[in-house]
Amino acid sequence: MGDQFEPNHTYLYVPSGNQLQVFDTSSATEKSPSSPAFQLHTRGEVVGRVVHANVGGHAAMLAIDNSGLLVAVDVNPNVPDIKRAIASWAIDGTGVGIVVNQPANVAYLALAEGRVVACDLAHPGQLLWRSPAQANYGALVAAPVIGNHGIYVADAAGLLHCIDPATGTERWNATLSGPVSAGILSSEGRLFVPTRNGMIACFEEGDE
Repeated sequence: MGDQFEPNHTYLYVPSGNQLQVFDTSSATEKSPSSPAFQLHTRGEVVGRVVHANVGGHAAMLAIDNSGLLVAVDVNPNVPDIKRAIASWAIDGTGVGIVVNQPANVAYLALAEGRVVACDLAHPGQLLWRSPAQANYGALVAAPVIGNHGIYVADAAGLLHCIDPATGTERWNATLSGPVSAGILSSEGRLFVPTRNGMIACFEEGDE
């Protein structure tokens, strides 16, 4: 994923094992590769894609590792590497994707084990809720999406779940034609859900 922190400088974030490597691509040519900018070593292997966020007033990237940790990485290339990780959250599971509601300062994570967690970006280390609070949904393979009426995930059991963004309570669920095969798309009040049987289910958003 690319990010522009400074004018005329674009940085590329590349997960590689238990580290996040960052390259300055601004001066790259056909004959000259991108220059290393900085790197962050993580406790486990970095999984999924990194996403933009603002954490405690710092421009940051959020990354998940397979040890069950969400890490906020300061994107300022001038920060010493020893201070690169500015916050972390123990998510108690294997994260597969992140979506950020920046006005609310919340990151929503889907966990492979079948849960969704909400991380408070204003208070490092603090989780707002887990959904479901007990047990699990079916296995999850992609990040949640933020819609007009809730947070949405679809699982390997073939169910679409609508979750209250404030409390983590499941508002409703709907049966799909098969297990989800990729991430959900939310657009103009509709949800598009691809399934493994080659179908795309479309739902109109509603309160129930």
